[in-house]
Amino acid sequence: MVDRFGSVFQTAENEGKEKHVPEITAPDKVKANEFFEITVQVGAETPHPNTVEHHIKWIQGFAKDSKGQVVHVG
Repeated sequence: MVDRFGSVFQTAENEGKEKHVPEITAPDKVKANEFFEITVQVGAETPHPNTVEHHIKWIQGFAKDSKGQVVHVG
């Protein structure tokens, strides 16, 4: 199976002046069965214009479990 999930995201190179690409900060290593924190920020370099007409309602997080299955985590 070909991993095409990443193909739906725009890269910073073709994004334009309004940055919609999320910047994700997470630990390099985590221990099994222990909680850890990540930070997701949209518009880290160029602020995203949050207006009524143009805003981001939510961000979803996905990860692969130990069996390689994609699961919704937040």
